[in-house]
Amino acid sequence: MIRTSQKTSILKKHNRELSLPSLSITKTRVLFRLSILLLTLTLIFACKDKTKSSELETKKERIQGVSVSTITLSTIDEVYELTGNVRSRLSGNVSARVVGEVKEVYVKEGDLVKEGQILIKIDDSDVREKVKAAEKGLESARHNMEFSKKTYERYKTLYDEKAVSGQEFDQIKTQMTVAQSEFERAKAMLNEALTYQRYTSITAPYDGVITSKNIEKGNVAVVGAPLFNIEGIGSYYIEVNVDESMSGKIKTGLPLIVKIDGLNKEYKAKVTEVVPSVDPKTRSFITKIDISGQGIRSGMFTRVLFTLGKRDAILIDKNCIVKKGQLTGVYAVDDKTMVSYRLVKLGSSIGDKVEVLSGLKPNDKIISSGIEKVVEGGFVEVAGR
Repeated sequence: MIRTSQKTSILKKHNRELSLPSLSITKTRVLFRLSILLLTLTLIFACKDKTKSSELETKKERIQGVSVSTITLSTIDEVYELTGNVRSRLSGNVSARVVGEVKEVYVKEGDLVKEGQILIKIDDSDVREKVKAAEKGLESARHNMEFSKKTYERYKTLYDEKAVSGQEFDQIKTQMTVAQSEFERAKAMLNEALTYQRYTSITAPYDGVITSKNIEKGNVAVVGAPLFNIEGIGSYYIEVNVDESMSGKIKTGLPLIVKIDGLNKEYKAKVTEVVPSVDPKTRSFITKIDISGQGIRSGMFTRVLFTLGKRDAILIDKNCIVKKGQLTGVYAVDDKTMVSYRLVKLGSSIGDKVEVLSGLKPNDKIISSGIEKVVEGGFVEVAGR
């Protein structure tokens, strides 16, 4: 019995020893198969991702029918810009020289007037009476003077013939001299009365436009009080305040460009006057520019562009600019020909071009034509690719 039990125990132990290596081999095979499966799945997914990326790349829109320009530097005038207003060299108030009631007002603000044109009429009834009296006084003085001359001539003949004394002749001569003086005085009084009568018709001192009117029919005109303001036509200038740092650069005769936005026009002009003194409050000095042209009126807003030299700048055609709401930009093309919208800051216009202050640099590429065909993020179709 004992031997039989020992044999059984030894047999079981032997069987366990034989089963352990077998189990280890089985686990190894399972792990190897799992690794192969994971590697296979990884390769499959990687191929799928690559396929999807290739498909997306293929789906990127290709842009045709556009032109691409390379940004270069251009040499332009260095411009110093200021703003100012048009002023008239002939500008002044018209006032009355006599007191009286205004009977008629013939013009209004904005009317064009000619030199000598009657603007208002003041009551001249009193002056007319003075003119009549002066005319009568002059007529009486003329008769008296003519009578004195004839009397003098008769007495001179008698005096030459020794028919009258020297005293009598001198008396007649004195009377003639007094009569002549009275005639001149009467003539002066008539001229004065006529002058006052002319003052009752207030006229334009020169060709111009009525810019203000301060009198109405029925008002009393007062001596010296401004009734109208008239600005002359055709004689205008622009006054600008130049920073003191520009002293020495802005000189008489310097050519410039004047832009009047209200007329949508540009004018070539020159500096005509530079005031040498500097205003201590604004640290600027006054510069004047004569200007003339059809449609120009006093008070118009102007932009004055002084040309001070040359400088480099980036210029692009205005049709390259793309507006998106409040944004201003261009379509830029990168090295892979992909198009993107790039914001830019613009400066002044020069003909059909505009200066780019920021956002572009030399050798950048932008879409210059066919902008309506551009899709942001698309690729420009380049010949040979």
